Amino acid sequence: MGKEIVAKQINLPELSTRLPDIVWGGSRFQFEVVETPSAIDTFEFQADFDPSVAKADRSDCLVAVSSGMLTGILNIFLQKKFNLENAHNWGREKVGSFVTEAAKLDAKRTGKGSRITSLEQAIRYLEKEYPMSSDKLTADFGGGLQHHLRDFTHHPTALGLVFSILSQFTQKGYGTNTAGKFAVFEMSAGVAGAEAQLIGETFGEKILLGTFNWAMHLVSDMAGSSSNPGEGTGIPGPLLSTLKELSSLPLFKNINLKHGDDKIAFSQWVSKLFNGTMFKTSDGKPLRFDLRTELGLFAQATSQLKAVAINEAIVRAFYMITRLKDEIERKNVRSISDLKLLDPQAFMPHKSRALTRMLTIASSTFVGTNMTTAAVQAAVETGGSPAAVGDFFLRINYVGVVRMGVAIYQDSDYLKGDIGEFWVNHFKHRDPESEEIKVLYVDEVPVTEPSVIELSQDSRRIVTALQVAAIEHDCWSASSLDEVALKQQWKQEWLQAMQDVKQIEARPALAEKIAYQQLQNLSDSEEDRLQALLIAQELNAFNPYAPLNSENDKEYKKLKIGSDYIQDVFLASQTKISKDTIEELKHSYSSSRRALLGTTKKIVGGVALTGLGAIVTGGAGLLFAPELAVLLFGGSFAGLSGAALTSASLAAAGGGALAAGGLGMAGGTAVIAGGAGALGLAGSGALSLLALYGDDSVEITREYCARVLALSKAAMTEPYQLCFVPRTARIQIMQKLDLISELIEQAEADEENEHKKALKSLKAIRKDLKTCLSKLDRFVC
Repeated sequence: MGKEIVAKQINLPELSTRLPDIVWGGSRFQFEVVETPSAIDTFEFQADFDPSVAKADRSDCLVAVSSGMLTGILNIFLQKKFNLENAHNWGREKVGSFVTEAAKLDAKRTGKGSRITSLEQAIRYLEKEYPMSSDKLTADFGGGLQHHLRDFTHHPTALGLVFSILSQFTQKGYGTNTAGKFAVFEMSAGVAGAEAQLIGETFGEKILLGTFNWAMHLVSDMAGSSSNPGEGTGIPGPLLSTLKELSSLPLFKNINLKHGDDKIAFSQWVSKLFNGTMFKTSDGKPLRFDLRTELGLFAQATSQLKAVAINEAIVRAFYMITRLKDEIERKNVRSISDLKLLDPQAFMPHKSRALTRMLTIASSTFVGTNMTTAAVQAAVETGGSPAAVGDFFLRINYVGVVRMGVAIYQDSDYLKGDIGEFWVNHFKHRDPESEEIKVLYVDEVPVTEPSVIELSQDSRRIVTALQVAAIEHDCWSASSLDEVALKQQWKQEWLQAMQDVKQIEARPALAEKIAYQQLQNLSDSEEDRLQALLIAQELNAFNPYAPLNSENDKEYKKLKIGSDYIQDVFLASQTKISKDTIEELKHSYSSSRRALLGTTKKIVGGVALTGLGAIVTGGAGLLFAPELAVLLFGGSFAGLSGAALTSASLAAAGGGALAAGGLGMAGGTAVIAGGAGALGLAGSGALSLLALYGDDSVEITREYCARVLALSKAAMTEPYQLCFVPRTARIQIMQKLDLISELIEQAEADEENEHKKALKSLKAIRKDLKTCLSKLDRFVC
């Protein structure tokens, strides 16, 4: 999917045709070497973005939380409270109906028996038609009250079926004796010759009687006996049968459980559950924990599935709809035939990092809401008595708890990575040796926040890749191949200049597709939300084809931008930065510029100036990046990004510094890359620079203030809500004002009036900074 990334390389015979997959920048890539008949060896990388690695964004998390809360509340009306008596009564009714219908169907199949109209008739018919040989061992197993539990062939489990078939071949009964130990009992010789066939004569008959007759006999027993239909001794359910089977093993023989003030053996505890002496009904009667009770409890448990399933469906549906919408926009689908362009992997709600996180959040929120409502209900119904604790546990949605556990387990690897990332971003990078920290006091409460707001190295690479893509996109609007070639030439000179001033690395820029995926993979943390906003502002400010102070500048002046990359491509290729954010940044920047000076002044015959690092920042660095303010040579001001960071800036910075005392090209490089403050440009040296380039310095300050205000205003809107941005900007501007005030005092103390022009520029700069500061107060929260 997407474009191909092609790189040329000489002599690559050692490369295999399949390179290993790697995960890079939150994305999984597959690489393949493709041999091409060319004059030089080439290899072609086809990078496929795996959407399953993308992180959940803010809207995903909000929907997950909302779904969990909504279904957690809805669960109050859908979930049945665990209650043994209600479970037994429900199970008795359902089992009675099932036995009656089963008998009717079998009677119709066999043509035997009269018309069955009651449960008693149904049980009597089934008992007659499907007897079981082990019933002859009732006395050996301890009598009618317990023999269904102790006789394993009366268990509706896999082991019960095995022993039923085994008894056909051995004519023996298997189960436990009255002491709870495993026992084998011999059947009487008359069993084989009984009136009703109990033991098969052939292999087939033995299997048939051991399976089909076994199942139908359990049906006849599950609703009680014909003498006491619906109320008599039933059969143990799968759970109790399994516990009884386990109790006969040596491992469980010595286990004792508390019953009242006494301790009883595990096997005895299981027997008490079945005979009804463990639990009582509300009127004090024995409550048997048999198949009927287990079925009722299962029905109560399945009622918990409803809200959990709805929660799951909401989250998965939202994920699929939003990803399908993004995929349609990315692939520019405009007709039914275009649907074949869609990649199902990009939107199907399955095996996705974002979906996994959404399910973790939704299920955790559901459990939290369920437990909160369960506690409130239990307290209200019991009047806050100690019984509220037991009532609380009966109201918990255990299916939801299990689903939360599964979700957390599936998300565990991603959680480890996110926790590690959080540690690096919030603790390791907060080390005073690696990052400057400011302690702010907001309403007298200290808050630790970073003192600089700038593009990270990864974000700078994303910006550069998108700026290059914008130029490539604009080439399609060229009217001739010569114009395309000239635009490509400007792009190469601009990239070289960016490398010279240390704003991009010497390695090749990211491919456009990978840049978009890295942008899309930004998380919902404050750091990543800020990076997304800064990327939007940098791309907004990009001004291609500005003069580069090279021999080709006259030709570059002819170039015009013939396309709108942001509108045509950018907004449809990612979801982290919305159209509203782009418009907000543009509008806020324009209005801030008008507020500062009315209209944008044109710099006539000016050259790039970088000494503002000492004059305005005081060595603290600009708000956005390590580079200092730059004005383009011989033309309109282009801002602090894009073409501003060019070889013209480098040359002009060195030239300007030479005029002030001679720093040369190397000095210009250091000024732009490291900040003028690092060169000690302060005091009279700074005043000398202002005397030469005062108007440029004022223009730079206004540009800086306009961008600060635009960023701060956008940072306070949804979905960013970055309160620390205007606070940090305010502190930095106050620092700059302190430095400007010091320089003004120095200029005013000059009796020979040598710094009159510098003083005028300084006062203009101070005025703009104060205006910016007052406007920032509206955004500080």
